[in-house]
Amino acid sequence: MALNKGCKNVLKIHVDGDLIRSGKRCDYALGLLDEKKVYLVELKGCDISHACEQILKTLDFFKKNEGWNQADYYARIVVSKFSSPKLPSVAQKRLIFAERRKIIVNYRISEKYLQETI
Repeated sequence: MALNKGCKNVLKIHVDGDLIRSGKRCDYALGLLDEKKVYLVELKGCDISHACEQILKTLDFFKKNEGWNQADYYARIVVSKFSSPKLPSVAQKRLIFAERRKIIVNYRISEKYLQETI
């Protein structure tokens, strides 16, 4: 849940099936236009690795498009349950690497519920 206490201008984009119709892609993007921030959101059952891949593919799509390539990106994954083992997958390691290289500002993975003030 995004808490918009400052009544900021937010653009909600249904990525999966609307903006991107084929290939791997996340479910939603929330764009804070005045702040040039984009939250990429994936809602998943338990496959964190696949969710990370979807976020990374969507990030590639946005970075290649004029007007979106200068934004700050935040990755958010909400799973219904964590599966064992909880070791990072290759895709999750790529997301961690993207964070360290400042390609994304940060990422969060949460189980069942994620609330954040935007």
